[in-house]
Amino acid sequence: MTIRRQPADFVVIERPSAAYSAGLRAGRGADAPHAIYELTKESLGTPEAVHQFAREVGGRGGAVDYAGLKDKHARTTQLVSVRPEKVEPRSEVGGRGWSARLVGWHERPVTAAEIDGNRFEIVVRDL
Repeated sequence: MTIRRQPADFVVIERPSAAYSAGLRAGRGADAPHAIYELTKESLGTPEAVHQFAREVGGRGGAVDYAGLKDKHARTTQLVSVRPEKVEPRSEVGGRGWSARLVGWHERPVTAAEIDGNRFEIVVRDL
């Protein structure tokens, strides 16, 4: 039996709380200054993906908030937030091993308190 032969064999999808999701707004405003992105990565650690994401949206690595680290040897999806000050964020950005799409704006950044949990999909081969 083989578990996780390739990164796509292990999928992790972060689940935000219903209350946090309900607070997402379509546009930026004084009450919603944080851009919320859905970041998908494969074969890349969370810190590396967040650093590359920050460069693409014109921020510093420390300017991006996220709820937790996701497995490097998997395909993962999680929320990240950035409070852009100088440039208007693009609706989609990406690089080698990662992509992100703007899902809305929120009054609060993404933190572990805003996440209900993770959904997992695992492929088992040669059973």
